[in-house]
Amino acid sequence: MNYQDELTAKLEATRTLPKIEKNNTVSTESLEEKVLSEISEEFIFSQYDLDENDILRTLKIMDTLRVYDQVFSNSEALKIFYIIARIDAIKVKTLHEFLSIDIKQFKKILQLMSKSKLIFQNEDKELELSLEGKSLAERLGVYIF
Repeated sequence: MNYQDELTAKLEATRTLPKIEKNNTVSTESLEEKVLSEISEEFIFSQYDLDENDILRTLKIMDTLRVYDQVFSNSEALKIFYIIARIDAIKVKTLHEFLSIDIKQFKKILQLMSKSKLIFQNEDKELELSLEGKSLAERLGVYIF
């Protein structure tokens, strides 16, 4: 390669590329943010019409949760459990900010879940379901991957 070819190659390498279409951009939204966004939409209950099957499912869920009666006596506890099950691992602060519930109530629910061995805090200080928690989630119909 002679000097002229070398300069031409360098010039070609520095030329601007054609604009990339917007649809080909990379999302910087984290997996956690995406799942929380999906869950937020799921929690808009007015979009669901109830039928007889929902009543039967509710009865089955209530029967399954009876073993953990103290944990799920608070109405927010099942939401917290569902979010942790869906998101796999979540920081306590992120979970609290998403739910925006009273901090004392939130801590009490987490303590009860931890005491019942449904959740634990991993080395990254994130909440995860324990094996027992994963088993409960599967019995409740939450898909865990």
